[in-house]
Amino acid sequence: MLQDLTKKDHRKTRPDSTSPWFNSIGLAVAVGIAYFSAAQLCLAVITKSDGLALFWLAGGVSSGVLIALGCDARLPVASATIIATIIVHLMNGRNIWVAAAFALCNVSETLVTAWLIERYFGSGFSLGRLRNVLGLLAASVVATAASGIGATMAYKLLQNATAPIWITWAHWFGSGAIGIITVAPLMIGLAAAAREPHAPRPAGPPPPRRTPKRKKAAKPSSNKKPPARLARA
Repeated sequence: MLQDLTKKDHRKTRPDSTSPWFNSIGLAVAVGIAYFSAAQLCLAVITKSDGLALFWLAGGVSSGVLIALGCDARLPVASATIIATIIVHLMNGRNIWVAAAFALCNVSETLVTAWLIERYFGSGFSLGRLRNVLGLLAASVVATAASGIGATMAYKLLQNATAPIWITWAHWFGSGAIGIITVAPLMIGLAAAAREPHAPRPAGPPPPRRTPKRKKAAKPSSNKKPPARLARA
């Protein structure tokens, strides 16, 4: 009997080891869907010279989520970015090698941006200060400039692009920086709003308001004493 009770207690107190996996899978699916949708929207407007997108909002989705959630979300965000990038580029006529190279460049851009923010600003990053805003701008510039070098080389070698290298790099750099600067703050703000505790509303109708009673002005007293008469001598 005592052994059965101790077993039940151990089962109740044992933490559920499957919940972190479900949370990671759910996060990866959500980020993948958002990244894929944003990438499809961006590829609808491409440049004529090299066929790259004019702006890459998908990079802002992955970078913003990873900055907001921290290093614990690194694996699901990175895997969602790679899978969504490969799928969207294959659907738009790229070969598998270019799609894989672009996926590696996109995920490195996301990881470098989030790493720089965590390295210099710590966890719990917010945009409430001018210093943090400038830091996000600088991190996006560094990350997109570095990923643009790899993407330009891969595009030139694997896609046989005819556009000059510096034009391809400039298009990649500009589209990635615009995406991070415009979309990442939105993701960071949504995550901060979700973490804030909300005060519970009281149940039932609100109590009636009590109007303050006005004090009545005191009426002048009519019982005045008559003036004293002078006594006769």
